[in-house]
Amino acid sequence: MIIGGKGSGKTSLGRSVLLQLLREHTDRFGLVVDTLDHPSYRDIVQITPDMISRARRGVYRVFGSDTGVIMSEIQQGAYNCVAMFEDAAKYFDGKLTTAQEKFVLDSKQMNLDLIFMFHGYSFVPPKLYRLVDSVWILKTMDSPAASRGKVTCLEQLNAAYEKVSALADYHTKGKEQALLTGSAPNYPGWEKPEYEFPRESLLLN
Repeated sequence: MIIGGKGSGKTSLGRSVLLQLLREHTDRFGLVVDTLDHPSYRDIVQITPDMISRARRGVYRVFGSDTGVIMSEIQQGAYNCVAMFEDAAKYFDGKLTTAQEKFVLDSKQMNLDLIFMFHGYSFVPPKLYRLVDSVWILKTMDSPAASRGKVTCLEQLNAAYEKVSALADYHTKGKEQALLTGSAPNYPGWEKPEYEFPRESLLLN
């Protein structure tokens, strides 16, 4: 899971993680899921939701306003896949349904790696923290205080938030980068960036 505000480097980091996972699992295809025609992904081949079950290799993107249809096609046909949800809040509506929780829990059985991207802490369904393996924290406009009383990893989130907040502003060139607190991978860029985005990684569970 990646949490970062606009301009924090969330999309670049997400592309990096997606590519690295595909390098590690050569039998899988990549899928970028969005509700809009995001300009940062226009170099990726677009497919329609009904084509997801037929995808095998390569990287594709699917987008549309009917999140229910897209999610249904992924749940039913996205086997051997690395799926990245840009602005995942639009798929969860503040909390996990029983079906969504089951989907996340059963994803490993489908050889399905999931990357969820959120603009801030207040958009993350509290239960999702318990289901993901790791969290990348970038700069945001809110703080973990939005999750107070709702999550068990609040202390970890606060520590990461404080480290990232103390670093340079968005897109400041230099070597500033938070130290990792767990063994979550620090992936290289999809294309090597000119600078490092201030971020902190947490290994949960």
